[in-house]
Amino acid sequence: MQNPYASKKTAPPGGGNSATQAENANNTATNNNVNDNIMGTNNDGSNINRSATARRHVLSRDMSRASRTILADQSAIEVLDYYLTHILLVEGIDDIELEFISDDMEGYLTGYSSFLCNTNIPVNHKRYLENPELVPDKFLKYSGLHEYLSKEINLLKTLCSDNEFWDDEEGLANISEAKFKRACQRSQAKKR
Repeated sequence: MQNPYASKKTAPPGGGNSATQAENANNTATNNNVNDNIMGTNNDGSNINRSATARRHVLSRDMSRASRTILADQSAIEVLDYYLTHILLVEGIDDIELEFISDDMEGYLTGYSSFLCNTNIPVNHKRYLENPELVPDKFLKYSGLHEYLSKEINLLKTLCSDNEFWDDEEGLANISEAKFKRACQRSQAKKR
């Protein structure tokens, strides 16, 4: 069975001249015009499409966010990218086709919240990814996990703002509020 979140890579149509590249850039804008696209060419002459503005920085573009919050945004996105690339085995948030997340937003967020609840995510997790020989002794608890889930929800609300799931307050609450807290606490009690 094919993974519903797997990205379909397609090369944009057209040749390598600048007029065609400009047309292709207009034709390949991503969902909700969040990303600006730059057309270029690979070594073999085929067209490539690169994001000028990475999706991972969408939340941090808000000028009112404190520097500590921006650092927390980056940490949350690193965990999200780990989930996408190592658990779902798809592309990271900057490259995945958003329609694969958007088509089943509730299922995607339910899976991500379950991952957060049931995974020991070390405090300062980037340090442990960079140095696998280190053994973590402190793990994120409910408050940190809830912050990461909230950031993911806010990111997807920005990237997929027209998704009908955002109108389902009860469904969103089931994923991110009291049930999430109980699941985190139950999971942490089992890990002791």
